[in-house]
Amino acid sequence: MGKRVSIDPYFYQPTEVDLLLSDPSFAKKKFNWSLNVGFKQLVGIMMEFDLEKVSLCKIILLI
Repeated sequence: MGKRVSIDPYFYQPTEVDLLLSDPSFAKKKFNWSLNVGFKQLVGIMMEFDLEKVSLCKIILLI
């Protein structure tokens, strides 16, 4: 056994990111991609997912 792994803190990833930005121009040019989900629709999709997850947790806890 005797082998060890060392971790360089330089490669740590932050657990919380304060600001996320993107530039979809590469995907638009390279893949002819276009946006088809708006911000409000995305928030709705995320909320539906979270609410379904909470409902499933309540059902599991009642069993």
